[in-house]
Amino acid sequence: MKKLTSESITQFIEGAAKSNAEAFEAQVHYFDDLFKRNTKVFSTLAGAQLNSIRELAGARTFSQAFEANLAFEASVRQALEAAYEENQEAWNSFKDNIKSIYPSVNEITKTVTGKKSTRKAA
Repeated sequence: MKKLTSESITQFIEGAAKSNAEAFEAQVHYFDDLFKRNTKVFSTLAGAQLNSIRELAGARTFSQAFEANLAFEASVRQALEAAYEENQEAWNSFKDNIKSIYPSVNEITKTVTGKKSTRKAA
């Protein structure tokens, strides 16, 4: 059994501080990219809406207006689905990154006490 020493406690605290700094950096990067992705999508959607309004205004028949509206709806659906998929992939990547930054409970306990934790992981 490893004894608790000031060195092992200091090592634990330094490791925790390093992990927290890395996690914070990962969060900043994730949310910065999320903001950029969503801004790009909504900018694209705003342009598509303006084009749709122009097409509706220029339509001579109900059928032309209806087809223009259907095309706009399809482009919105496609853009939102693509954004959703990109955001899901980014979220999964972020979660994996966070899991790799923070050690498991067993690793922390072993570092501090020298033995495995008997606590079950959630």
